[in-house]
Amino acid sequence: MYKFCWSICLSAALSFLIQLESNGQSFEKIDPLIHQILETQHECDFFVILKNKNPQDLQTNMFWTKEQKATYVYDWLVANAKLSQASIIDFCNERNIKFKSFFLINGILVKGDAKLLDAMSQRSDVLSIRYNVKSSLEFGQDPWDENALDLRSDPTWGIIKIGANTAWAQGYKGKGVTIGGADTGIEWTHPAIQPNYRGYDQNTNLANHSYNWHDAIHEIHPLNHPNSNNPCGLSTKSPCDDNNHGTHTVGTFSGLEGDQNLIGVAPESKWIGCRNMERGYGSMASYIECFEFFMAPTDTNNLNPKPYLAPHVINNSWSCPEIEGCNLTNFQTMTEVINRLKQTGIVVVVSAGNDGGQCGSINTVPAMVENAFSVGAIKQNDTIASFSSWGPILIDGSNRIKPNIAAPGVGVRSCIRNNGYANFNGTSMAGPHVAGAVALLISSNIKLSGRVELIEEILEKSARPMFHPSYSCSISSGAIIPNPIYGYGILDIEKAIQMAKSIDLSNSPEASIVNIFPNPTSDYVEVLTRWFGGETNFEIFSIDGKRVLSNRFEINNYQISTLDLRGLASGTYIIKVYNEKSTFYNKLIKI
Repeated sequence: MYKFCWSICLSAALSFLIQLESNGQSFEKIDPLIHQILETQHECDFFVILKNKNPQDLQTNMFWTKEQKATYVYDWLVANAKLSQASIIDFCNERNIKFKSFFLINGILVKGDAKLLDAMSQRSDVLSIRYNVKSSLEFGQDPWDENALDLRSDPTWGIIKIGANTAWAQGYKGKGVTIGGADTGIEWTHPAIQPNYRGYDQNTNLANHSYNWHDAIHEIHPLNHPNSNNPCGLSTKSPCDDNNHGTHTVGTFSGLEGDQNLIGVAPESKWIGCRNMERGYGSMASYIECFEFFMAPTDTNNLNPKPYLAPHVINNSWSCPEIEGCNLTNFQTMTEVINRLKQTGIVVVVSAGNDGGQCGSINTVPAMVENAFSVGAIKQNDTIASFSSWGPILIDGSNRIKPNIAAPGVGVRSCIRNNGYANFNGTSMAGPHVAGAVALLISSNIKLSGRVELIEEILEKSARPMFHPSYSCSISSGAIIPNPIYGYGILDIEKAIQMAKSIDLSNSPEASIVNIFPNPTSDYVEVLTRWFGGETNFEIFSIDGKRVLSNRFEINNYQISTLDLRGLASGTYIIKVYNEKSTFYNKLIKI
C-alpha cells in the first residue's frame, strides 16, 4: 500500500517536472524547495518576483539628508512596483487569486498549487519564484533570574563595558534618534520603555500608535498549535508582546525607569516597533512586511506612508535558519531588502546567531548578509560566549568575515512583560547594545544621520581588538583583525564618539532642526521638530509679511505637529517655528 502510494506520488512529481521542461521553463527560475514542498502537499506560499520596469536608476546622493534619501528611495521602489506588478495583479484579480504586494522586493506573495506555479513561471515579466520560508526565533541559553524585580541604581554591566555611561556623562544619550525594534512585539506600557515610545505623550499620558507601531502577524503560525490563541491577538493596532523577547531587546537599547533602573544604552532615544513573529515563529513575508513599515511608517490602517519618519537604526534579534527552509535563493531575497534599507540611510543591526563553537556557523539571514551589521556575544570577562556563532561565511562560498563586532550578551538584564525584569543570554541581547550605540553616536554628531557606511566604519575601527588564537578555519584565523569570532573587536562607544568628532564632516548633509512634509502641500503640513522643548510657536506669514496662521504646541524633544492650511490661498509662504531659545524659518508652498 505505502509503496504503491509512493510510486503514484513520485510519478506525478516526475510528470510535473517533465511538463515544465517540455514548456522550455528553466528550473533556475523557481526555488527548488517549492518543488519539494509541492511533492508532499497540495499548495504552498511563494513570492513571485517581477522584473524591474522603472526607467530611472536608483541612485542616492551621499550629500542628501537621511529624510531625503528615505523619501527618494521609497518613491522609486513604489513607482517601480506599480509599473512592474500591474499586469500580474490584473492576472490575479481576474482569477480571484489572493495576493499581497511588496515594494521592497518588487514581488507578490501568493498561495498556490503546481498549476499556478507553472502559470507564473511562464510569464515573461517574472524574474524568479521564491519560497516563503517559515522560521523561528533563535534563543540563546535559557533565561535565568526571570523575576529580578529590584530596581538598581548602577548601569548594567553591558552599559559599562561598552562605555555608554561615559558617553552619558558627556551629554550623549541618544536624543533626537529613533530606533526600530523588529521582534516578538513590545509591552509598550512597561515603565522602563513607555516614556521613550515615540507614540507616547508624557504630558497627556495618551498614545498615538500611527507611524509608531505595526503588526505583521495576521494568522497563527503553522509551527504553533492551529487551535491556540495568541495572547496579543492578530493584526493588533497597538504594541503588544506575545513572548517577552521583544520587550527585553527594546529595554536594552532604549530603557530607563526613573533615575534608578539603568538598563538602556540610549536612554533618551525614541523607539518604534513591529511584531514580525508569532510567539517566536515568523516567515520571510512577516520579516519583509516589518522592514517595509520601517522604511515608510504608516498609520494604524497601514495607509498614508511617511518615509521621513523612518528610524535611524533597526535592531533584529532573530534569524532564519537553513534547517527551517532558508536557502541560497531565500538569502537573495533578504539581501535585496537590507541593501534597500541601507540606501535609505538606515543602519540594520542583526544578531550573529546562537550556533557557536564551529567554523561557518553564521549561516543564516540576516546575519550573513554583507550589508547587515552582525553582532556576536561576549561574557563579562571579554571572552566570546560559547553560543555565539562564528564566521567566516562558508555557506555561499564567499569566505567573508562575520560578525562585524561583538557586544555584551550573557546575563543581560532588561525588562519583560508584566512590568518585570529578567537576565537573558544570547546574541539577541548583544545586538541591542549596538543599536543603542548607534543612537549615541548620531546624537553626538547629527551629521552622521543617514551615513550608514561611515557609522559602521567608525564602530568597527573604534572597537577594542580581541583575538582567539586557537581558532583556525579555512583561510580565516582568530589571530588577526577582523577575525571570525569577534569581528573587529568589542564595541567601544566612548572611543567611537571620539573618532566621530575627529572626522571632518563639514561637507556632510546637515539634518534640519525643522523639517516640513509635504512641501509643496495642499491641505495639511506636518512639521517635524528636533531638540525643541516646552511651549513652541508655529506661525505662517504671507510673502508680504502678514501673519496668516498661528498655533502653539507643547513639544517634547522629537515631535510632529500638524497645521491645517485649508483656509489659505495657493501661493508661497514663510513658516516660523520658535520658542524662547531658538527660532527657525522655512519656505512653504501651498498648491
